[in-house]
Amino acid sequence: MSHLLCYKKIISENLDFGLIFEDDIMFKIKDIHKLVEQIVPITLPGNITLLYYQSWDKISFHKSKGKELSEKISAYQADDAYDLICAAGYLISKESCEEMIRILLPVHTGPDCWQYVFRKGAFKKLFLLYPIPCGTFNFRSTVTNLEMLDKGSLKSKIIAAIDDYKIPILYQYLKNRRKKNKNNLQQIEVVDD
Repeated sequence: MSHLLCYKKIISENLDFGLIFEDDIMFKIKDIHKLVEQIVPITLPGNITLLYYQSWDKISFHKSKGKELSEKISAYQADDAYDLICAAGYLISKESCEEMIRILLPVHTGPDCWQYVFRKGAFKKLFLLYPIPCGTFNFRSTVTNLEMLDKGSLKSKIIAAIDDYKIPILYQYLKNRRKKNKNNLQQIEVVDD
């Protein structure tokens, strides 16, 4: 719902674009402002640029198709949405906000189902930045817990207790497992043509 509220605010304030970050995002680069200035022209109008993403599939970029930006980061136009997931950081045009609202309401899927909204026409072009300039902290995901575990189940309660009380060894295990799972969702390669 928070993404939809952001889209509505971008539209109501007649902004050309919006930069949306979730609360667990961290920046891996020194000057995010300079990077944003460079990606605004490719994002406008009607496009989206992902500053953080994950995919169930391996992603291959062709080196010659990248547009080099700052800090050795390149923008690659995605031919397909690859089965991309995660909406932790992205730049979205006002036109794409309008389309996202049209597609997502009534709520039946999340804004991070990029392949779905791509096929429904939410944006003309999708750009991915690589190396990925943002990351996320390895916090417990409330969304994943709701989807994967019954909230009141014993397993869910044990995991919550381990996180809340940072129980030695078990807490480190959970953090490492989350990091490994995240790395498995970011299998990316840049290939020569």
